[in-house]
Order: sequence, then structure tokens, then C-alpha cells
Amino acid sequence: MCFLTVLTAVQRQDAGSYRLGGEYAFNEFFEARAGGFYEPAAVPEELVTVSLVDASKWQIGTGASITIPDTPLRFDVAF
Repeated sequence: MCFLTVLTAVQRQDAGSYRLGGEYAFNEFFEARAGGFYEPAAVPEELVTVSLVDASKWQIGTGASITIPDTPLRFDVAF
């Protein structure tokens, strides 16, 4: 059995991640939340190839919680 290892030198740049989110309680039974992030690519655009894919990323998300009164139950959903 033969394994071929291919190494490529890639010049990467520092990349951070910027995130923001919040949650709001409408009452003691219902809460809603939303947030998102942006992450710039770590590989400069001129170095992106078929074998080396990287791109800036945007993502958003939402969610909600419903608490059932007089029980320890809480249902959460997120998208």
C-alpha cells in the first residue's frame, strides 16, 4: 500500500472573527435571540485555487425559548 503526501506552502494572513448577538425576554415564558458573525478569509484572494479554498464568511442565526409554567421544562429552537 502506498500513500502519497502532497504538501503545499500557503501564505496565510491573520484573520479575526467579529460576532454580535442579543437576547430579549418578552416575559417569563418566552425569549428570542439573534446574532451573527463575519470572518475574513485567511488566504489572500490571489492565492485561492481549486485545491485551496477559503473565503470570507457571513452567518446569521435566530432562536427562541419557551418555558412551560410550573415545570422545569424549557423548549429551545435555533436556526
